[in-house]
Amino acid sequence: MIADHDVSRRHARIVWRQGTHYVYDLGSANGIRVNGAKVRGVALAPGDLLEIGAERWRYLGATDAPPPSAASGPRTPRARNFPRWVYWALGAAAVLLVVLFFGSRP
Repeated sequence: MIADHDVSRRHARIVWRQGTHYVYDLGSANGIRVNGAKVRGVALAPGDLLEIGAERWRYLGATDAPPPSAASGPRTPRARNFPRWVYWALGAAAVLLVVLFFGSRP
């Protein structure tokens, strides 16, 4: 996780495919840059400079073995993101219950 207000919650993804790492922008507001150029997706070459927000990383290159997969390790539960209307409906129901409860008291 990158603590930067210019970085989206789901900003970019790096994938390993056929011996090469690729970086993809996931529709972020500020995009990603490789070697100073704004890109939507690109194969990374050794020495490339990857920029996300104010953070910069130098890509050193791929090894012959793919990186460890998240699927091979223990799974962590994903956070559940409900649509905003669900929270509004729950809040309205709570207010209605409070009004009905306290409004019916003498």
